[in-house]
Amino acid sequence: NNKVALPPDDSISSVVNVDNNAINPETTPQAPETTFDLYMPFETPQSYDGKSVNANEAGKIMVIEFGDFIDDSSGASLQGSGENAMSLTDFRNTLQQLYDYKFRPISAADYVMNKVTLEPGCIPVVFTFDGGLPSQFSITKKENLISLKRNTALGVLEEFSASHPGFGADGTFYISLSKDVFAGEGTIAERLQYLDKLGLDIGNATYTGVDISNITSSAILQNEIGRNQSEIVNYIKDYKMKTLSLPFGNNVGTDELKNVLLTGTYTSGAEGVSDVSYTNKGIFTLNQDLASSPVAKTFDMKSIPRVRASSYVNVNQDMKWQIANADRTTIYVCDGNPDVVSIPKALKDLINMAALDGQPLNAY
Repeated sequence: NNKVALPPDDSISSVVNVDNNAINPETTPQAPETTFDLYMPFETPQSYDGKSVNANEAGKIMVIEFGDFIDDSSGASLQGSGENAMSLTDFRNTLQQLYDYKFRPISAADYVMNKVTLEPGCIPVVFTFDGGLPSQFSITKKENLISLKRNTALGVLEEFSASHPGFGADGTFYISLSKDVFAGEGTIAERLQYLDKLGLDIGNATYTGVDISNITSSAILQNEIGRNQSEIVNYIKDYKMKTLSLPFGNNVGTDELKNVLLTGTYTSGAEGVSDVSYTNKGIFTLNQDLASSPVAKTFDMKSIPRVRASSYVNVNQDMKWQIANADRTTIYVCDGNPDVVSIPKALKDLINMAALDGQPLNAY
């Protein structure tokens, strides 16, 4: 078993156990060979100045929205599962392809807060999982031992990460706490605490998962976002969700309401219950486009595009299309030093200097 020691906690096992049924790397489906030389693996230099890896931290970043997953190993079919569904076999193949092309997953929170800490020459890709679905993440519980269910997206990601150095099991899971999130074994508290202790980021998707494009009231919008924040601290003490995923990918209609997406206050109205404030550093839509670097002038924290992941027929701008068509000269490539922002000198005018927050700019 692959076991990770966790801090003791009264409501969750102090050991995380990933199922015995580990995937055999020799039989795991591999990504097809590619002819895109721009993405071929290369040796990571021992010393660098940004230029040696063609670092471009003003480049575009792919943010992927994952929905439902189908465990096709058990004979389940994608038929009737919705256009956002992805088979676990396809997910494994995609992880291998991303790894070969030097993409490395990060969370939505790390992206918007400019905390990209990858090896030099690597390309960040933001993993987001919408809906709080059990196919994305589930636990099994036996006495005081809580285990990660293998045939889920996170189970596959954890196993892949363990056998592929530098490819972390990272991402953001967006939830609506009026629902039985990650339904299955264990309590909601046990599921969320487990996810948190694995180091995964949890984000806000409003309390009821409502289509906010139909909301015209600032108070109602604040209650939808703020109540979700007020609920999560009942499961994880002092937890702060840092980003918001817009249900159905739809945004609100006015600048005033877009400001409410970023900051606001929830008032329950119950006697003795304090108001709860929230702050979102980024708002994620679904626009089938690459997102801007958080230090670029084009970065708009109120409307960050994502691309859809699906096992259905590929369409222009979706995840598979973006992987195949992205240009290494325009995407974000890390310099390997989180304390410095490196870009080609010709791109200096693209940088929002205020967003550097004291970081030196290395324009080579």
